[in-house]
Amino acid sequence: LDRAGEMPIRFAYSHRMGASGFAQPEEFYKRTGDIQGHGTDYLWMIGVALGSLDSSYPRHCTTVKVSDNIKSRERCEADREYRVMRAAVQAGHRISGTHVYGDGVVDKYLETLEKASLEAGMTLDQIRAKKHNIDHCGMSPRPDQIERGKKLNIIWSCAPRYIEDAVDISRDYGEKYAHEMNAPIQTILRAGGEVVGEMDDGRL
Repeated sequence: LDRAGEMPIRFAYSHRMGASGFAQPEEFYKRTGDIQGHGTDYLWMIGVALGSLDSSYPRHCTTVKVSDNIKSRERCEADREYRVMRAAVQAGHRISGTHVYGDGVVDKYLETLEKASLEAGMTLDQIRAKKHNIDHCGMSPRPDQIERGKKLNIIWSCAPRYIEDAVDISRDYGEKYAHEMNAPIQTILRAGGEVVGEMDDGRL
């Protein structure tokens, strides 16, 4: 449609082929270099997608201290994805379109982003210019993560659909977390962070 000049909408996409379709994704992104913006006015690339760093409720990753029964469901291991993220950031890529739900994963995301950027010799201004993106604002971000995100110029992509997890969060983690860490869009905005609306529905 784009080649034929018949695209009815403008469509920006996150590049995931290197992370999902190659045996050595780190080397793929090292060799690709920064291709953000590649494309046309109607179809263009906005960053590298890693896939999922955790999962949706209840297989997300948090720092919340809860019973072993609840904690055992959490999924916090994504070593391969973080290796790809490190290589992509070092090569100058922007990270976008990556599943991030719990605050435990936000910590690891920000830590990896900062470390990889510094290893690549980037200044804070160069890091901020990337405007890296974090999905989905499930049980995250915490107030300290919002401040850290402001420093790095993170864009939080928040999906209102995750408000429906509040009942389960309240039952498993406590009412405080259901109110304060579940799609905290107003908290991010009041703190001066940047939020974009995300349309995400697991029923589609």
